[in-house]
Amino acid sequence: MAMLVSDCMKAFQDTKCPEGGNIQSHFHQLAILCDQLTSLGQTITDCDYLDTLLTSIPHSYKGLISSLNGVSFLTKTKITANSFRAFLLDEYEHQILMEKEDAKVAKARKDGKDSKDEAFATDSSKKKDKHKHKVECHNCHKKGHIKADCWAKGGGKEG
Repeated sequence: MAMLVSDCMKAFQDTKCPEGGNIQSHFHQLAILCDQLTSLGQTITDCDYLDTLLTSIPHSYKGLISSLNGVSFLTKTKITANSFRAFLLDEYEHQILMEKEDAKVAKARKDGKDSKDEAFATDSSKKKDKHKHKVECHNCHKKGHIKADCWAKGGGKEG
């Protein structure tokens, strides 16, 4: 039994999330290991759990942790394992959304569009062109333009 507890504790403390890995899956794996340790009679304190979380995350999150520590210090608020996990999961989900958005922009550029704004502008001009044939000029009474754009005598672009 002691060997099983030792192996489980080692797995809990040595579990690392690789750079670019799934933080949600990683935290889920740690929670399972923590539950196994608890069922084996091993108590994991919140401080121990937090230490394991801190040492198990990818290097790219270290700046975020530094910021969180600074806020914690200034506000005199203790960081718990649950609050830390929630904070990192929120950041992970934000990064996933940003990656999806970047992929959409890259695809649009690859397809010949410079940006979402260009796509929007193209859609807007199509709508204007679609309604343009309904407009009647008050000067020459032809459809497709207004008096200001009319080339006939009395129009804005006369001559």
